Amino acid sequence: MVIYTNVWTVDSSATRSTYGSIAYYTEKNFDAVAVFTKGHASEYICASGQPKHRYLMDTNGLHVEDTYIYANTPNGRHRFACIWPCGTSQNYPGQYCSSCGYTTSLAYAWTRSNSMATEAYTSTTDSYVYLSHEGYSPQFLNPTGYSSYNYGHFVYYLYLYLLQYHYNIRDAADMAAYYTLGNSYLPSTQLYTLRTVDPPDGPNLVLPPMSSRMHIYGNGNLGVPS
Repeated sequence: MVIYTNVWTVDSSATRSTYGSIAYYTEKNFDAVAVFTKGHASEYICASGQPKHRYLMDTNGLHVEDTYIYANTPNGRHRFACIWPCGTSQNYPGQYCSSCGYTTSLAYAWTRSNSMATEAYTSTTDSYVYLSHEGYSPQFLNPTGYSSYNYGHFVYYLYLYLLQYHYNIRDAADMAAYYTLGNSYLPSTQLYTLRTVDPPDGPNLVLPPMSSRMHIYGNGNLGVPS
């Protein structure tokens, strides 16, 4: 029987070691795992001339590298991954880094699959779903531009229809788009279309315009049992 975990951590507990330990524990003890995380991400290189790796940033600012995640997902049981931080869809299925011996891709690191379709809306094969962003990922409190909704509401409705109504990822995403973006077909919305956005500036931080687009890789017919 397939089992999904509900092991989770938030805020000050979301450390590098916790990312690794929970990923490893769930991979070893459950048949299938779903993960959601939001926050910040960036890129790095192991050595000059090598391809770029990606990393998540933990609550203390430490790096949670694609190599570290890969090492803690040995069985490829993270079947559903919603990784909200910026740039976490990029460089899939990744490139081999001869400096560290790993493949560069967060999507590959979480799922251990290098064969996911890059458009879940037209794919019904494979056993994984990976939702993330190219470039900038909207902050949860950023307004969507439709009614009084923000992007946090989009994620709320996405999981509502995945967990409570047992929709597949494609239909749940469409319902979230209907409520928060005013369009019942996500691929026709600005969230799912490559565009240039002006991120909100933070304290002592001025951000330039950035590209932005949500991606859903894998099998659009898959869902997440409650």
